[in-house]
Amino acid sequence: MWRGGTEQITRVDAISGLAQVRELCQDALLQVGDLLADWPLPTDAAQASYGLADFLGAPVDLVVRPVRDQLRVMYLRTVVDEARLESAVLGPLAEAPASRLIILAGKVTPVRTCRHAAAALLAGQAVVLGGGSSGALAASVDKWPAREISEPPAEIVARGPHAGFIEDLDTNLALLRRGVPDPHLRIDPVAVWQRTGTKGAMVYVEGLVQPRVLAEVRGKLDEIDPSFATDSSMLAQWLSPRAYIFPTVGMTERPDTAVASLLEGRVLLMVEGSPVAVLIPEVFAHLLHVPGDYYTRAFSATLERLLRMGGLLVALTASPLYVALTTVNLELIPTPLYISIAQARLGVPLPTLAEVLVLELLVEVIRQAGLRLPSGIGQPIAVVGAVVIGQSAVFAGLVSAPSVVVVSLGFIISFIVPSPDASLAVRAIRYPLILVAAAFGLFGLIWALFLLCVYLCALESFGVPYLAPVTPWRPHGMQDTLARLPLEQLRRPFLARRPRRRAKAAGG
Repeated sequence: MWRGGTEQITRVDAISGLAQVRELCQDALLQVGDLLADWPLPTDAAQASYGLADFLGAPVDLVVRPVRDQLRVMYLRTVVDEARLESAVLGPLAEAPASRLIILAGKVTPVRTCRHAAAALLAGQAVVLGGGSSGALAASVDKWPAREISEPPAEIVARGPHAGFIEDLDTNLALLRRGVPDPHLRIDPVAVWQRTGTKGAMVYVEGLVQPRVLAEVRGKLDEIDPSFATDSSMLAQWLSPRAYIFPTVGMTERPDTAVASLLEGRVLLMVEGSPVAVLIPEVFAHLLHVPGDYYTRAFSATLERLLRMGGLLVALTASPLYVALTTVNLELIPTPLYISIAQARLGVPLPTLAEVLVLELLVEVIRQAGLRLPSGIGQPIAVVGAVVIGQSAVFAGLVSAPSVVVVSLGFIISFIVPSPDASLAVRAIRYPLILVAAAFGLFGLIWALFLLCVYLCALESFGVPYLAPVTPWRPHGMQDTLARLPLEQLRRPFLARRPRRRAKAAGG
Protein backbone atom coordinates (compact mmCIF):
# COMPACT_ATOMS: atom_id res chain seq x y z
CA MET A 1 0.00 0.00 0.00
CA TRP A 2 2.81 2.35 0.92
CA ARG A 3 4.74 1.36 -2.18
CA GLY A 4 1.76 2.01 -4.47
CA GLY A 5 1.28 5.39 -2.87
CA THR A 6 4.94 6.16 -3.48
CA GLU A 7 4.65 5.22 -7.18
CA GLN A 8 1.60 7.43 -7.53
CA ILE A 9 3.38 10.35 -5.89
CA THR A 10 6.40 9.80 -8.16
CA ARG A 11 4.16 9.80 -11.26
CA VAL A 12 2.50 13.04 -10.13
CA ASP A 13 5.89 14.64 -9.50
CA ALA A 14 7.08 13.58 -12.96
CA ILE A 15 4.00 15.10 -14.61
CA SER A 16 4.44 18.29 -12.61
CA GLY A 17 8.11 18.43 -13.63
CA LEU A 18 7.23 18.01 -17.29
CA ALA A 19 4.67 20.82 -17.01
CA GLN A 20 7.28 23.11 -15.49
CA VAL A 21 9.77 22.23 -18.25
CA ARG A 22 7.09 22.95 -20.87
CA GLU A 23 6.37 26.34 -19.30
CA LEU A 24 10.08 27.17 -19.23
CA CYS A 25 10.41 26.22 -22.90
CA GLN A 26 7.39 28.33 -23.82
CA ASP A 27 8.82 31.31 -21.93
CA ALA A 28 12.16 30.84 -23.69
CA LEU A 29 10.48 30.69 -27.09
CA LEU A 30 8.53 33.86 -26.32
CA GLN A 31 11.71 35.66 -25.33
CA VAL A 32 13.46 34.49 -28.49
CA GLY A 33 10.47 35.62 -30.55
CA ASP A 34 10.56 39.05 -28.90
CA LEU A 35 14.25 39.37 -29.71
CA LEU A 36 13.74 38.34 -33.33
CA ALA A 37 10.82 40.77 -33.67
CA ASP A 38 13.23 43.69 -33.32
CA TRP A 39 15.44 42.51 -36.18
CA PRO A 40 15.00 44.04 -39.64
CA LEU A 41 12.46 42.41 -41.93
CA PRO A 42 13.83 40.02 -44.57
CA THR A 43 14.12 41.48 -48.03
CA ASP A 44 12.31 38.48 -49.51
CA ALA A 45 8.55 39.18 -49.38
CA ALA A 46 7.50 35.54 -48.98
CA GLN A 47 9.92 34.93 -46.12
CA ALA A 48 8.87 38.18 -44.42
CA SER A 49 5.18 37.31 -44.71
CA TYR A 50 5.76 33.85 -43.16
CA GLY A 51 7.69 35.34 -40.24
CA LEU A 52 5.11 38.08 -39.67
CA ALA A 53 2.20 35.60 -39.75
CA ASP A 54 3.99 33.36 -37.27
CA PHE A 55 4.67 36.31 -34.95
CA LEU A 56 0.94 37.16 -34.93
CA GLY A 57 -0.07 33.55 -34.37
CA ALA A 58 -1.58 33.09 -37.85
CA PRO A 59 -4.96 34.73 -37.06
CA VAL A 60 -7.97 33.74 -39.14
CA ASP A 61 -8.53 37.31 -40.40
CA LEU A 62 -4.97 37.73 -41.69
CA VAL A 63 -4.85 37.99 -45.50
CA VAL A 64 -1.73 37.80 -47.69
CA ARG A 65 -2.26 39.04 -51.26
CA PRO A 66 0.49 38.54 -53.85
CA VAL A 67 0.86 41.54 -56.16
CA ARG A 68 3.35 41.19 -58.98
CA ASP A 69 6.61 39.28 -58.48
CA GLN A 70 8.33 39.55 -55.11
CA LEU A 71 5.56 41.76 -53.69
CA ARG A 72 3.06 40.85 -50.95
CA VAL A 73 0.32 42.87 -49.26
CA MET A 74 -0.77 41.79 -45.75
CA TYR A 75 -3.74 43.10 -43.82
CA LEU A 76 -6.38 42.10 -41.26
CA ARG A 77 -9.67 42.03 -43.14
CA THR A 78 -11.73 42.71 -39.99
CA VAL A 79 -10.23 46.17 -39.38
CA VAL A 80 -9.59 47.53 -42.90
CA ASP A 81 -11.83 49.08 -45.51
CA GLU A 82 -11.44 46.63 -48.38
CA ALA A 83 -12.87 49.09 -50.89
CA ARG A 84 -10.23 51.68 -49.94
CA LEU A 85 -7.60 48.95 -49.93
CA GLU A 86 -8.49 47.95 -53.48
CA SER A 87 -8.58 51.49 -54.84
CA ALA A 88 -5.64 52.97 -52.90
CA VAL A 89 -3.18 50.07 -52.54
CA LEU A 90 -3.86 46.92 -54.55
CA GLY A 91 -5.03 48.58 -57.77
CA PRO A 92 -2.23 51.17 -58.04
CA LEU A 93 0.42 48.56 -57.19
CA ALA A 94 -0.84 46.17 -59.87
CA GLU A 95 -0.97 48.86 -62.55
CA ALA A 96 2.34 50.54 -61.70
CA PRO A 97 5.52 49.71 -63.62
CA ALA A 98 7.72 46.98 -62.20
CA SER A 99 10.34 49.46 -61.02
CA ARG A 100 7.90 51.74 -59.16
CA LEU A 101 5.56 51.54 -56.21
CA ILE A 102 2.42 53.67 -56.33
CA ILE A 103 0.20 53.88 -53.23
CA LEU A 104 -2.65 56.38 -53.06
CA ALA A 105 -3.41 56.07 -49.33
CA GLY A 106 -3.40 59.24 -47.28
CA LYS A 107 -0.72 58.05 -44.85
CA VAL A 108 2.21 55.84 -45.89
CA THR A 109 5.06 55.11 -43.47
CA PRO A 110 8.15 52.88 -43.73
CA VAL A 111 8.27 49.73 -41.58
CA ARG A 112 11.63 48.27 -40.67
CA THR A 113 11.07 45.55 -38.06
CA CYS A 114 8.64 42.70 -37.55
CA ARG A 115 7.31 44.33 -34.38
CA HIS A 116 6.53 47.58 -36.19
CA ALA A 117 4.85 45.68 -39.01
CA ALA A 118 2.68 43.77 -36.53
CA ALA A 119 1.72 47.02 -34.79
CA ALA A 120 0.76 48.51 -38.17
CA LEU A 121 -1.45 45.52 -39.01
CA LEU A 122 -3.18 45.69 -35.62
CA ALA A 123 -3.78 49.42 -36.19
CA GLY A 124 -5.75 48.71 -39.38
CA GLN A 125 -2.98 49.37 -41.90
CA ALA A 126 -1.97 47.35 -44.93
CA VAL A 127 1.69 46.30 -45.00
CA VAL A 128 3.40 46.08 -48.41
CA LEU A 129 6.34 43.65 -48.22
CA GLY A 130 9.23 43.52 -50.67
CA GLY A 131 9.08 47.12 -51.78
CA GLY A 132 11.55 49.87 -51.11
CA SER A 133 14.90 49.99 -49.34
CA SER A 134 13.18 50.07 -45.94
CA GLY A 135 11.83 46.56 -46.42
CA ALA A 136 8.11 47.34 -46.09
CA LEU A 137 5.58 50.14 -46.27
CA ALA A 138 2.43 50.60 -44.18
CA ALA A 139 -0.63 52.29 -45.72
CA SER A 140 -3.52 53.53 -43.61
CA VAL A 141 -6.81 51.96 -44.77
CA ASP A 142 -8.40 51.27 -41.37
CA LYS A 143 -12.13 50.99 -40.79
CA TRP A 144 -13.27 50.46 -37.23
CA PRO A 145 -16.87 49.71 -36.23
CA ALA A 146 -18.62 52.70 -34.68
CA ARG A 147 -22.17 53.46 -33.62
CA GLU A 148 -24.10 56.58 -34.56
CA ILE A 149 -24.09 59.67 -32.37
CA SER A 150 -27.01 59.51 -29.96
CA GLU A 151 -28.03 60.97 -26.63
CA PRO A 152 -26.44 59.24 -23.62
CA PRO A 153 -29.16 57.42 -21.64
CA ALA A 154 -27.78 58.52 -18.26
CA GLU A 155 -27.72 62.27 -19.11
CA ILE A 156 -31.00 63.01 -20.88
CA VAL A 157 -32.20 66.62 -20.99
CA ALA A 158 -35.53 68.08 -22.08
CA ARG A 159 -33.88 71.07 -23.74
CA GLY A 160 -30.53 71.39 -25.39
CA PRO A 161 -28.43 69.21 -27.71
CA HIS A 162 -29.22 65.51 -27.87
CA ALA A 163 -25.76 64.32 -28.89
CA GLY A 164 -23.31 62.17 -26.99
CA PHE A 165 -19.80 60.89 -27.34
CA ILE A 166 -19.16 57.54 -29.00
CA GLU A 167 -16.31 55.03 -28.83
CA ASP A 168 -14.30 56.66 -31.66
CA LEU A 169 -11.71 59.13 -30.35
CA ASP A 170 -11.44 61.15 -33.57
CA THR A 171 -15.21 61.67 -33.69
CA ASN A 172 -15.23 62.82 -30.07
CA LEU A 173 -12.40 65.28 -30.69
CA ALA A 174 -14.28 66.61 -33.74
CA LEU A 175 -17.32 67.27 -31.53
CA LEU A 176 -15.10 69.19 -29.11
CA ARG A 177 -13.53 71.24 -31.91
CA ARG A 178 -16.97 72.13 -33.21
CA GLY A 179 -17.97 73.32 -29.74
CA VAL A 180 -14.73 75.22 -29.08
CA PRO A 181 -13.51 76.72 -32.39
CA ASP A 182 -10.68 78.45 -30.55
CA PRO A 183 -7.04 78.52 -31.74
CA HIS A 184 -5.97 78.08 -28.11
CA LEU A 185 -7.64 74.66 -27.85
CA ARG A 186 -4.89 72.13 -27.22
CA ILE A 187 -5.14 68.38 -27.81
CA ASP A 188 -2.09 66.56 -26.47
CA PRO A 189 -1.66 62.85 -27.23
CA VAL A 190 -1.54 60.55 -24.22
CA ALA A 191 -0.10 57.03 -24.30
CA VAL A 192 -2.64 55.42 -22.01
CA TRP A 193 -1.68 51.73 -22.15
CA GLN A 194 1.64 50.77 -23.68
CA ARG A 195 0.87 47.08 -24.21
CA THR A 196 -2.28 47.59 -26.26
CA GLY A 197 -1.22 50.88 -27.84
CA THR A 198 -4.53 52.50 -26.85
CA LYS A 199 -4.66 56.15 -27.84
CA GLY A 200 -5.73 58.91 -25.52
CA ALA A 201 -5.95 62.69 -25.59
CA MET A 202 -5.66 65.44 -23.01
CA VAL A 203 -7.76 68.44 -24.04
CA TYR A 204 -7.65 71.93 -22.53
CA VAL A 205 -7.83 75.58 -23.50
CA GLU A 206 -4.49 77.30 -23.11
CA GLY A 207 -4.88 80.51 -21.14
CA LEU A 208 -7.93 79.29 -19.21
CA VAL A 209 -6.56 76.23 -17.43
CA GLN A 210 -4.54 76.75 -14.25
CA PRO A 211 -0.87 75.83 -14.89
CA ARG A 212 -0.58 73.99 -11.56
CA VAL A 213 -3.66 71.86 -12.38
CA LEU A 214 -2.25 71.02 -15.80
CA ALA A 215 1.15 70.15 -14.29
CA GLU A 216 -0.44 67.88 -11.67
CA VAL A 217 -2.50 66.06 -14.29
CA ARG A 218 0.59 65.47 -16.40
CA GLY A 219 2.49 64.27 -13.33
CA LYS A 220 -0.27 61.80 -12.49
CA LEU A 221 -0.28 60.47 -16.06
CA ASP A 222 3.49 59.96 -15.89
CA GLU A 223 3.26 58.14 -12.55
CA ILE A 224 0.49 55.67 -13.30
CA ASP A 225 1.09 52.43 -15.13
CA PRO A 226 -2.29 50.79 -15.74
CA SER A 227 -1.96 47.30 -17.18
CA PHE A 228 -5.57 46.12 -17.33
CA ALA A 229 -7.70 49.25 -17.74
CA THR A 230 -9.86 49.45 -20.86
CA ASP A 231 -12.06 52.49 -20.26
CA SER A 232 -11.89 56.14 -19.23
CA SER A 233 -13.66 55.27 -15.98
CA MET A 234 -10.78 52.95 -15.09
CA LEU A 235 -8.30 55.69 -15.98
CA ALA A 236 -10.16 57.99 -13.57
CA GLN A 237 -9.58 55.45 -10.80
CA TRP A 238 -5.86 55.43 -11.54
CA LEU A 239 -5.79 59.23 -11.41
CA SER A 240 -7.58 59.25 -8.05
CA PRO A 241 -6.27 56.11 -6.32
CA ARG A 242 -7.19 57.09 -2.76
CA ALA A 243 -10.43 55.75 -1.36
CA TYR A 244 -12.26 59.06 -1.27
CA ILE A 245 -15.92 58.89 -0.36
CA PHE A 246 -16.94 61.60 -2.81
CA PRO A 247 -15.64 61.59 -6.41
CA THR A 248 -12.66 63.87 -7.06
CA VAL A 249 -12.85 63.52 -10.86
CA GLY A 250 -15.93 64.07 -12.98
CA MET A 251 -17.21 62.08 -15.93
CA THR A 252 -19.62 62.88 -18.73
CA GLU A 253 -20.78 61.56 -22.09
CA ARG A 254 -22.22 64.86 -23.33
CA PRO A 255 -20.18 67.12 -25.66
CA ASP A 256 -21.95 70.27 -24.41
CA THR A 257 -20.98 69.48 -20.82
CA ALA A 258 -17.41 68.80 -21.93
CA VAL A 259 -17.29 72.09 -23.86
CA ALA A 260 -18.61 74.02 -20.85
CA SER A 261 -15.96 72.35 -18.68
CA LEU A 262 -13.21 73.38 -21.09
CA LEU A 263 -14.42 76.98 -20.99
CA GLU A 264 -14.38 76.79 -17.17
CA GLY A 265 -10.67 76.02 -17.24
CA ARG A 266 -10.89 72.27 -16.66
CA VAL A 267 -8.87 69.48 -18.29
CA LEU A 268 -10.49 66.66 -20.27
CA LEU A 269 -9.08 63.18 -20.75
CA MET A 270 -10.49 60.95 -23.48
CA VAL A 271 -9.57 57.41 -24.49
CA GLU A 272 -10.06 55.47 -27.70
CA GLY A 273 -12.89 52.98 -27.29
CA SER A 274 -14.68 54.84 -24.50
CA PRO A 275 -17.53 57.38 -24.76
CA VAL A 276 -16.74 58.83 -21.32
CA ALA A 277 -14.75 62.04 -20.87
CA VAL A 278 -12.91 62.53 -17.57
CA LEU A 279 -13.22 66.07 -16.15
CA ILE A 280 -10.46 67.46 -13.93
CA PRO A 281 -10.74 69.01 -11.38
CA GLU A 282 -14.08 68.14 -9.76
CA VAL A 283 -15.55 70.16 -6.89
CA PHE A 284 -18.63 69.57 -4.76
CA ALA A 285 -20.68 72.20 -6.62
CA HIS A 286 -20.33 70.24 -9.87
CA LEU A 287 -22.15 67.29 -8.30
CA LEU A 288 -25.37 69.36 -8.19
CA HIS A 289 -25.17 70.77 -11.72
CA VAL A 290 -26.86 69.32 -14.81
CA PRO A 291 -26.67 70.51 -18.45
CA GLY A 292 -30.33 71.53 -18.36
CA ASP A 293 -29.53 74.30 -15.86
CA TYR A 294 -28.13 76.42 -18.69
CA TYR A 295 -31.00 75.83 -21.11
CA THR A 296 -33.66 77.25 -18.76
CA ARG A 297 -34.17 80.59 -17.06
CA ALA A 298 -31.91 81.53 -14.16
CA PHE A 299 -34.82 81.50 -11.70
CA SER A 300 -35.83 77.94 -12.62
CA ALA A 301 -32.22 76.71 -12.57
CA THR A 302 -31.66 78.21 -9.12
CA LEU A 303 -34.80 76.62 -7.69
CA GLU A 304 -33.83 73.23 -9.07
CA ARG A 305 -30.32 73.47 -7.65
CA LEU A 306 -31.67 74.41 -4.21
CA LEU A 307 -34.06 71.47 -4.46
CA ARG A 308 -31.16 69.13 -5.22
CA MET A 309 -29.17 70.48 -2.28
CA GLY A 310 -32.12 70.05 0.04
CA GLY A 311 -32.73 66.56 -1.33
CA LEU A 312 -29.10 65.64 -0.69
CA LEU A 313 -29.43 66.73 2.96
CA VAL A 314 -32.71 64.83 3.38
CA ALA A 315 -31.27 61.68 1.78
CA LEU A 316 -28.25 61.91 4.09
CA THR A 317 -30.08 62.53 7.36
CA ALA A 318 -33.59 61.01 7.04
CA SER A 319 -32.83 57.56 8.48
CA PRO A 320 -30.20 58.72 11.04
CA LEU A 321 -32.53 61.45 12.31
CA TYR A 322 -35.39 58.97 12.65
CA VAL A 323 -33.18 56.57 14.62
CA ALA A 324 -31.89 59.36 16.89
CA LEU A 325 -35.38 60.64 17.69
CA THR A 326 -36.97 57.23 18.31
CA THR A 327 -34.16 55.71 20.37
CA VAL A 328 -32.37 58.49 22.31
CA ASN A 329 -34.15 61.84 21.99
CA LEU A 330 -37.76 60.76 22.51
CA GLU A 331 -38.59 64.02 24.26
CA LEU A 332 -38.12 65.95 21.01
CA ILE A 333 -40.95 64.14 19.23
CA PRO A 334 -44.41 65.78 19.49
CA THR A 335 -46.78 63.70 21.61
CA PRO A 336 -49.33 62.88 18.86
CA LEU A 337 -46.54 61.79 16.53
CA TYR A 338 -44.90 59.72 19.27
CA ILE A 339 -48.18 57.93 20.00
CA SER A 340 -48.64 57.18 16.29
CA ILE A 341 -45.13 55.74 15.98
CA ALA A 342 -45.52 53.71 19.17
CA GLN A 343 -48.79 52.21 17.99
CA ALA A 344 -47.23 51.29 14.64
CA ARG A 345 -44.36 49.54 16.42
CA LEU A 346 -46.56 47.34 18.58
CA GLY A 347 -45.60 43.72 18.04
CA VAL A 348 -42.46 44.49 15.96
CA PRO A 349 -39.72 42.11 17.18
CA LEU A 350 -36.71 44.17 16.02
CA PRO A 351 -35.36 47.32 17.71
CA THR A 352 -35.42 50.51 15.66
CA LEU A 353 -31.69 50.36 14.80
CA ALA A 354 -31.85 46.80 13.44
CA GLU A 355 -35.13 47.54 11.67
CA VAL A 356 -33.71 50.54 9.80
CA LEU A 357 -30.47 48.75 8.88
CA VAL A 358 -32.38 45.76 7.52
CA LEU A 359 -34.61 48.02 5.42
CA GLU A 360 -31.61 49.99 4.10
CA LEU A 361 -29.91 46.78 2.98
CA LEU A 362 -33.15 45.49 1.50
CA VAL A 363 -33.69 48.52 -0.74
CA GLU A 364 -30.06 48.33 -1.91
CA VAL A 365 -30.55 44.67 -2.84
CA ILE A 366 -33.71 45.54 -4.77
CA ARG A 367 -31.87 48.35 -6.58
CA GLN A 368 -29.04 46.01 -7.59
CA ALA A 369 -31.57 43.43 -8.81
CA GLY A 370 -33.30 46.09 -10.92
CA LEU A 371 -29.99 47.05 -12.52
CA ARG A 372 -29.20 43.46 -13.49
CA LEU A 373 -32.59 42.79 -15.08
CA PRO A 374 -33.31 43.82 -18.72
CA SER A 375 -34.04 47.53 -19.07
CA GLY A 376 -37.65 47.00 -20.17
CA ILE A 377 -38.69 45.08 -17.07
CA GLY A 378 -35.99 45.93 -14.54
CA GLN A 379 -37.49 49.14 -13.13
CA PRO A 380 -41.13 47.91 -13.00
CA ILE A 381 -40.13 44.70 -11.25
CA ALA A 382 -37.95 46.60 -8.77
CA VAL A 383 -40.79 49.02 -7.94
CA VAL A 384 -43.43 46.29 -7.67
CA GLY A 385 -41.08 44.10 -5.63
CA ALA A 386 -40.32 46.92 -3.20
CA VAL A 387 -44.03 47.72 -2.72
CA VAL A 388 -45.05 44.08 -2.28
CA ILE A 389 -42.19 43.26 0.10
CA GLY A 390 -42.73 46.43 2.13
CA GLN A 391 -46.47 45.92 2.53
CA SER A 392 -46.05 42.22 3.33
CA ALA A 393 -43.41 42.99 5.97
CA VAL A 394 -45.67 45.61 7.61
CA PHE A 395 -48.73 43.33 7.58
CA ALA A 396 -46.67 40.47 9.04
CA GLY A 397 -45.47 42.70 11.87
CA LEU A 398 -41.77 42.32 10.97
CA VAL A 399 -41.20 46.07 10.50
CA SER A 400 -43.20 49.19 11.23
CA ALA A 401 -44.81 51.44 8.64
CA PRO A 402 -42.97 54.66 9.77
CA SER A 403 -39.59 52.94 9.27
CA VAL A 404 -40.56 51.82 5.78
CA VAL A 405 -41.69 55.35 4.89
CA VAL A 406 -38.50 57.01 6.21
CA VAL A 407 -36.09 54.55 4.57
CA SER A 408 -37.94 54.61 1.25
CA LEU A 409 -38.05 58.40 1.29
CA GLY A 410 -34.30 58.69 1.89
CA PHE A 411 -33.52 56.09 -0.77
CA ILE A 412 -35.67 57.71 -3.46
CA ILE A 413 -34.48 61.24 -2.71
CA SER A 414 -30.83 60.10 -2.99
CA PHE A 415 -31.36 59.80 -6.75
CA ILE A 416 -32.05 63.52 -7.00
CA VAL A 417 -28.28 64.01 -6.96
CA PRO A 418 -27.21 64.06 -10.66
CA SER A 419 -23.84 62.34 -10.11
CA PRO A 420 -24.19 58.55 -9.67
CA ASP A 421 -20.95 58.44 -7.66
CA ALA A 422 -22.19 61.16 -5.31
CA SER A 423 -25.55 59.40 -4.91
CA LEU A 424 -23.75 56.20 -3.97
CA ALA A 425 -21.55 58.13 -1.51
CA VAL A 426 -24.65 59.59 0.19
CA ARG A 427 -26.18 56.13 0.59
CA ALA A 428 -22.89 54.74 1.95
CA ILE A 429 -22.46 57.54 4.52
CA ARG A 430 -25.93 56.87 5.90
CA TYR A 431 -24.83 53.62 7.59
CA PRO A 432 -22.19 55.11 9.95
CA LEU A 433 -24.52 58.05 10.61
CA ILE A 434 -27.27 55.61 11.65
CA LEU A 435 -24.91 53.87 14.08
CA VAL A 436 -23.73 57.17 15.55
CA ALA A 437 -27.34 58.38 15.91
CA ALA A 438 -28.34 55.15 17.72
CA ALA A 439 -25.41 55.47 20.14
CA PHE A 440 -25.30 59.21 20.86
CA GLY A 441 -28.59 60.58 19.60
CA LEU A 442 -29.06 63.94 17.96
CA PHE A 443 -25.94 65.38 19.60
CA GLY A 444 -23.74 62.68 18.08
CA LEU A 445 -25.43 63.07 14.68
CA ILE A 446 -24.66 66.79 14.65
CA TRP A 447 -21.02 66.13 15.51
CA ALA A 448 -20.78 63.47 12.80
CA LEU A 449 -22.14 65.91 10.22
CA PHE A 450 -19.67 68.52 11.47
CA LEU A 451 -16.77 66.09 11.00
CA LEU A 452 -18.06 65.31 7.49
CA CYS A 453 -17.96 69.03 6.68
CA VAL A 454 -14.40 69.23 8.04
CA TYR A 455 -13.43 66.28 5.85
CA LEU A 456 -14.91 67.96 2.76
CA CYS A 457 -13.07 71.20 3.63
CA ALA A 458 -9.76 69.33 3.79
CA LEU A 459 -10.40 67.42 0.56
CA GLU A 460 -8.78 68.60 -2.68
CA SER A 461 -9.10 67.70 -6.32
CA PHE A 462 -5.77 68.20 -8.12
CA GLY A 463 -4.88 71.08 -5.84
CA VAL A 464 -8.33 72.74 -5.95
CA PRO A 465 -10.30 72.86 -2.66
CA TYR A 466 -13.30 70.54 -2.89
CA LEU A 467 -15.75 73.07 -1.42
CA ALA A 468 -14.57 75.98 -3.57
CA PRO A 469 -15.79 78.68 -4.05
CA VAL A 470 -17.51 78.49 -0.63
CA THR A 471 -14.33 77.67 1.24
CA PRO A 472 -12.00 79.33 0.56
CA TRP A 473 -14.47 82.12 -0.12
CA ARG A 474 -14.42 83.39 -3.70
CA PRO A 475 -17.27 85.84 -4.28
CA HIS A 476 -16.96 85.82 -8.07
CA GLY A 477 -17.43 82.04 -8.05
CA MET A 478 -20.82 82.19 -6.31
CA GLN A 479 -22.44 83.44 -9.52
CA ASP A 480 -22.83 79.82 -10.70
CA THR A 481 -22.73 77.59 -7.64
CA LEU A 482 -25.98 77.14 -5.72
CA ALA A 483 -27.66 80.01 -7.53
CA ARG A 484 -27.23 80.76 -11.22
CA LEU A 485 -27.25 84.34 -12.37
CA PRO A 486 -28.71 85.29 -15.77
CA LEU A 487 -26.40 84.51 -18.65
CA GLU A 488 -25.64 88.16 -19.35
CA GLN A 489 -24.31 88.57 -15.80
CA LEU A 490 -22.04 85.53 -15.75
CA ARG A 491 -18.36 86.37 -15.72
CA ARG A 492 -15.13 84.37 -15.66
CA PRO A 493 -15.57 81.02 -13.84
CA PHE A 494 -13.63 80.67 -10.58
CA LEU A 495 -11.67 77.65 -11.89
CA ALA A 496 -10.37 79.55 -14.93
CA ARG A 497 -6.99 81.19 -14.90
CA ARG A 498 -7.05 84.85 -14.05
CA PRO A 499 -5.52 86.84 -16.94
CA ARG A 500 -2.51 88.93 -16.03
CA ARG A 501 -2.94 92.65 -16.18
CA ARG A 502 -0.59 94.39 -18.54
CA ALA A 503 1.75 96.85 -16.94
CA LYS A 504 0.99 100.44 -17.68
CA ALA A 505 3.36 102.12 -20.00
CA ALA A 506 5.78 104.53 -18.38
CA GLY A 507 4.36 108.00 -18.22
CA GLY A 508 0.88 106.61 -19.19
